[in-house]
Amino acid sequence: MKITASRHPSTRARIVSSTRFNGLVAVGVMVMVVFPEIAAT
Repeated sequence: MKITASRHPSTRARIVSSTRFNGLVAVGVMVMVVFPEIAAT
């Protein structure tokens, strides 16, 4: 029962949302790092 509970769609959606949030954070960091170089040129 615990194994099926861990494979519940809610936990899967939570993992997907967390990975999506981490992706947005990574994009934001990339923009913050690359933007000063573009502005400097």
